[in-house]
Amino acid sequence: MIQSEISKKPKVIVILSSWSSGSTAMTGFFDRCGGHSCPPHFQTNDQRTPTAYENKDYVDALHKFIDTDSKGPLFTQKGDVKEFLGFFEQWFTSQVTISRNIGKQFLILKHPLQIFVLDQIEPHFEPKYIVLTRSLEKIEQTRVRRNWPEVFGKKGASILYSEINTYFEKKQKPFFPIEYEQFLTNEKNRKELLIFCELEISTEKIKEGEDWLRS
Repeated sequence: MIQSEISKKPKVIVILSSWSSGSTAMTGFFDRCGGHSCPPHFQTNDQRTPTAYENKDYVDALHKFIDTDSKGPLFTQKGDVKEFLGFFEQWFTSQVTISRNIGKQFLILKHPLQIFVLDQIEPHFEPKYIVLTRSLEKIEQTRVRRNWPEVFGKKGASILYSEINTYFEKKQKPFFPIEYEQFLTNEKNRKELLIFCELEISTEKIKEGEDWLRS
């Protein structure tokens, strides 16, 4: 009975990264491969990537829970964990229902602040962790182009990647590490990524994802 209940947990692709790291392109790829990226999405001020592929309510809840104010200590907990969990449980259940109703086989969760809540949210699903990296210099260049606050560039990325590394060293959980340029330019790497995630995706859907990355 317990095993049966575990097997019913929805599969979730969890993308761990920083802002300006290319995670939007990766999430868009998975979205076109048949995943549910939980719209409506947060919209940015960047014409190149106007859609962040991050659910607006999820973004709000994470920012309410974790401090991103660059004037103080970055990424400290400022919200109540019970309040965040209350939100997540209800929100995630609704997203699973939506996903199943529209015929999606997996969900995608993407946001830099996720690293600080993995212990709380992981019991609700079967995770496949992807750690997407990019050089701090390129992350900072993108931040400057977007005219975003410093926390969304190398200042925040250096802390986030340190937290990600510490998490997996401590938990010893499997994850797929990939550098953004390798993901973007190497089809073989993308195929290996899909294999790691144990996804059965039609040739048509994979082509849709590949075409979108090239567009």
